[in-house]
Amino acid sequence: MPAALVIEHEPELATFAVAAFKWFGLDAFSIERVSDAIEILESSNDIAVVMINDTEEGKELQLIKVVARRWPTIKLALLSAHLDNLRDLPPFVFIAKPTTAELIFAIIERVALAARPDLNSPNGKSFN
Repeated sequence: MPAALVIEHEPELATFAVAAFKWFGLDAFSIERVSDAIEILESSNDIAVVMINDTEEGKELQLIKVVARRWPTIKLALLSAHLDNLRDLPPFVFIAKPTTAELIFAIIERVALAARPDLNSPNGKSFN
């Protein structure tokens, strides 16, 4: 089953994001540090989405570049209060902070459905 990796240091947001990804049919789990993500990505073939909260002073932008280069099929989402330094990055979904639970859920829906196109098929589940 495709999985979502949520990189989030706030427990409430991590729990919310994991539950939302699961609702959209992805296995999901969270970690707190960007620095742990590469090891997890190297050891799993199931990760289809990576959602990152901007917390580690630019490490998340480096991670986006690495993931896009090494795992180009993984869908990416970034929550950040910083609009600078977003040039020269691969395609990803950007969520400006501060934000709302509704917007985060909508973004999760967008990347989950992009990772699981079968959810929109006539024979699959549809959450629209």
